[in-house]
Amino acid sequence: MSVKYFGTDIIASAIQDAMDRARFLQNMVRESEDFEELCEAQFGIYCFRARPDSIDEKNLDSFNERINTRVVAGGRYLISSTRLDGKFSLRMCTLGFRTTPDDIRGLFDAIRNAMTAELAL
Repeated sequence: MSVKYFGTDIIASAIQDAMDRARFLQNMVRESEDFEELCEAQFGIYCFRARPDSIDEKNLDSFNERINTRVVAGGRYLISSTRLDGKFSLRMCTLGFRTTPDDIRGLFDAIRNAMTAELAL
């Protein structure tokens, strides 16, 4: 039904836009020393985690879980999670057609702020 109504060009454009938004966050993560990529952006989904030097490997999962909780509790952004190779991952999905680069920047800022707050404890 969607293909018939919107056409393949519109759907292809929406998918490309979602991929571009995911790659936008991917580039921010790659440029930051405090984060690590857990998989490349695919189909508008990107998985990564905070990895500051002061947090050891055995505590990274719980640290990122707390970051996720803080971001979601803020009420502005909904970021999900998953496990990749046994590692807790922050999982961003950019399929919402109203999502803008400013939203992606805001989400990354919210994650950084949550990380800073957790490090201050």
